[in-house]
This record gives sequence, structure tokens and C-alpha cells, in this order.
Amino acid sequence: VWDSLGGSWWVATDSQLVRVRESDDGLEAGITLPLPAAGRRIALSATHLAVALGEAGLMAWPRASLTSAQQGGVIAPLRLAGEPRFVFDADFAGDVLYVAGGVDGLFRVAIEPT
Repeated sequence: VWDSLGGSWWVATDSQLVRVRESDDGLEAGITLPLPAAGRRIALSATHLAVALGEAGLMAWPRASLTSAQQGGVIAPLRLAGEPRFVFDADFAGDVLYVAGGVDGLFRVAIEPT
């Protein structure tokens, strides 16, 4: 997914979330965050980054903490697990995160900037 605020791409693999930027030499990997399962969908807001992980739930990071990750710091993500049992999709409307949980329904999750 294109991150217009960060001027980069976020790419999810089966075990990582990677920030990719364009440089004079081509594409360059930056921040790498571990994922417990394959990323199904990446959602961005002005304050957070979230990844739908299927049976593994959902993980979200405050954008402010990504600066410390870029400098080698370890950041702990926010984690939503349990309900819904499967996170098919996620997207932000402002600072409210909407999570599609299949037969469990649609969840609205308020993530505070702090």
C-alpha cells in the first residue's frame, strides 16, 4: 500500500512488514517489522499503521514509534486477538479502525494516538 504521508510503500509478506522507498539505485528496504502470520491487508491513518493477519488477529503501530524502529529500536505493536476470530480486512476512517471479521461481523476499534 502507498503511504502518502511517509512517501513510501508498505509491503506485507508471510512474516514481515517492510517499508520500501525509491532511491536513485532502485528500490530500497527500510523498516522491517516482524509479523506472526501473513499480512492480508495493510491500513494506514494519519497516526497509525495496522495489518490484518487472518487467524492471528490484527496488529497496529503508532506512526510515531516507527521512527525508533528506523533507528534500530524495538517497538511493541498493539494487538487485537480473540474477537473477531479471523481478520479478513481492516481500514481506517479517521482514527477509527474498522475490522471485517466474516461471520463474527464488523468491528469498530478506536485507537488513541497515545
